Amino acid sequence: MNILETIKNWLIEPETEEPEQIEKQDGKDLIDFQKEENFKNLDAVILLARPKSFRDAQNLCRHIKKGRAIMVNLDDMIPEEKQRLVDFISGVVMAQDGMIAKIHNNAYVCAARNIGIINIK
Repeated sequence: MNILETIKNWLIEPETEEPEQIEKQDGKDLIDFQKEENFKNLDAVILLARPKSFRDAQNLCRHIKKGRAIMVNLDDMIPEEKQRLVDFISGVVMAQDGMIAKIHNNAYVCAARNIGIINIK
């Protein structure tokens, strides 16, 4: 070890990863379903997305291609990008033999072929 590395070790504390804290409720571990590895074994997942721009389209479509359902809220987008995003996602959904349904002015449900969308009145 040279003199520079020795000084660096004196000045900088070594990085230690803190163990992930798991919350408990009624003595049971709570699972953080915001992490993808924690919902891989679930039977069904509906993702809620609030994209800010068209750049978020790729991430949304990745989930559709994996067979997941997404509820997309477009309230945070400018009007020109809203229509562009809806058109793009619609193409991916149709290519996957899926369904897309408008559920509100700026909200859509997108699902791959293994998930149906039924409007109950």
